[in-house]
Amino acid sequence: GDLQFVQQGKTTLTAHIDTIEALDTIDEAIFLPPADAAPQKMKFITISGGVAQGFLIKRVDPDYPPIAQQVRVQGTVVLEARISMEGRIENLHVVSGPAMLQQAALDAVKQWVYRPYLLFGEPVEVNTTINIVFTLGNQMGRHY
Repeated sequence: GDLQFVQQGKTTLTAHIDTIEALDTIDEAIFLPPADAAPQKMKFITISGGVAQGFLIKRVDPDYPPIAQQVRVQGTVVLEARISMEGRIENLHVVSGPAMLQQAALDAVKQWVYRPYLLFGEPVEVNTTINIVFTLGNQMGRHY
């Protein structure tokens, strides 16, 4: 059969398998790292926006731009950010969204602060996606 591995909506690996056979024995040595292998510190990992939201400790809501309100522009601004080991926003940029709302989303999110994300007890930088939803009415500025 055919196998397809998808990560974050993109195909990362495809494989075709004709037969599957059971192994009588497994040489566990093939799973050990080479003797000269040295551990490498991860530079950053990617986490979902939902996971990142659980680490958010300071959130600043965006100001709805008056001109966007007047012309009734609504929509979602999608941002990508790196959260530093100290929980600060870095490398923040717009992925998509209405142009009239982008700067307001950037201005708000760059002030956000997160609790550091720990991997094996050590803080690491993380990449994540942040959605800022602008709607006219009481739900302006939601994110997930």
